[in-house]
Amino acid sequence: MTDIATQDQEVAQTDRGRLSLLVAEHLSVHYGDRPALSDVTLAIGAGEAVSLVGPNGAGKSTLLKVLAGMLPPSHGSVAYAGQPLRGPHPAVTYVPQRAGADWTFPVSVLDTVLMGRSVGAPRWRPFSRRAKDRALDALDRLGMRRFAEIQIGALSGGQQQRVVLARALLDAGRVLLLDEPFTGVDAPTQAIIAELFRELRATGTTIVYATHDLAQAAASASRVVLINRTLVGDGPVGAMLDERRLREAFGGAVVFVGAPGSGSV
Repeated sequence: MTDIATQDQEVAQTDRGRLSLLVAEHLSVHYGDRPALSDVTLAIGAGEAVSLVGPNGAGKSTLLKVLAGMLPPSHGSVAYAGQPLRGPHPAVTYVPQRAGADWTFPVSVLDTVLMGRSVGAPRWRPFSRRAKDRALDALDRLGMRRFAEIQIGALSGGQQQRVVLARALLDAGRVLLLDEPFTGVDAPTQAIIAELFRELRATGTTIVYATHDLAQAAASASRVVLINRTLVGDGPVGAMLDERRLREAFGGAVVFVGAPGSGSV
């Protein structure tokens, strides 16, 4: 990155920081001797949809976990609403990759969503009628209400992803952090997720999601952050998803078969 580009980025981050809901400063994370993130600074405002874009192993998942308060940084800090974030916060909801779940567990779609209640909710009590109604409403938003009594393992990958999102909606905070929500799902599910993002942003919810799908980054984000273990670029979608920036983020290992930003790399 050029000195001028770096200066412009620092000015933009300073301006955002004055009005930001979630602020990360000089984050570094090491797994043993292996650096996963190095000196990442971000300021994310209310109602933004921020896409984290980079190659596999770039540190996108690590960054999301640090922002969620689930992984302490080796260096640096995270603040939510001006207060230090030193652990999970009820206003910050984290949605992991669908691939990390055990879909063979014998549980219904409805119960899967209900188990997404707040951490402090007692688990030994029967689910209340109100809780079930809220869970059904969340499923309805994702077009999954009619599958409520089906075993979760019987669903397709796209349907399972919708259930994961419905579960997150049950107690979603002001910030929603999602790891690869568009990966491995069908086109109808991608469209439903994109529409959900628009609805949530309209209510002031901040959305930060990791993706390697450039088409979804272009369609669903208001801002793109390019990462390859450190911050490569941060700005509007059109400015970030150009060939020069993407080659820098992906280490030059990018072959375009369509226009940059079209999703074809």
